[in-house]
Amino acid sequence: ATCLSACTVAGNWTLTSVDDVANQVGRYASIDLDPASGVLHVSYYDSTALDLKYARCDFPATACDAQAEWTKMTIDTSGDSGRWSSIALGAGRPHVAYSSGATLKHAWCDAGDATCATSLAAWSFETVTNNDVSANYGEYASLGVAPAGASGATDRVHVSYYDAGTGGGRLEYGVREGGAWTVSVLDDTANAVGLWTALAVDTAATAPARRYVHVAYYEGGAATQLKYLRFDPNSIDSDCNGW
Repeated sequence: ATCLSACTVAGNWTLTSVDDVANQVGRYASIDLDPASGVLHVSYYDSTALDLKYARCDFPATACDAQAEWTKMTIDTSGDSGRWSSIALGAGRPHVAYSSGATLKHAWCDAGDATCATSLAAWSFETVTNNDVSANYGEYASLGVAPAGASGATDRVHVSYYDAGTGGGRLEYGVREGGAWTVSVLDDTANAVGLWTALAVDTAATAPARRYVHVAYYEGGAATQLKYLRFDPNSIDSDCNGW
């Protein structure tokens, strides 16, 4: 749906079918907009083919209110891939975190242009972490990117997610630096802690090497409360822990 003005008026919204193939498509949708160009990027799940899909539209050069203005492609067909997708841009390059069975995966396109929606060769894929206990690892994944260079391999990528297969369920976090992922447990203080996690990276931070990272999430069980964590790059202890 698109609205250009007076968006509190229902009639000012244009509803568009981006992808309506015979398959059931659109679950676990996530959208991000390039602040420099305005281009829209969407990741989503094809629940019939069990694939991760990606769509791109050149807003504001086009209104993105017609299906023909969107370019779409399947980017991961391995196993059951694409649940809990979360997309974020780093210097115009799309990054996607998503569940692939017992594995949390990361896909990114270094091209940063229309090639990302037309060429599978432009995409790279890697495992963030896995858990053989959970058949749907990486639930509620939320991705954030702090650009740190000219190559997608140098973007600092952050992801928070829920591990349902360990204990009563816990909040976990991964960061990609220098091409490698480091994963840690942020909260395992109660059962079902880390549901509906949402992560944001402070891209306005003055120090480009490290940024503030914010995570909000739900704790279930007896507490049923909203919780918040912050990574402070200025308060890192001897264990490199700034949370």
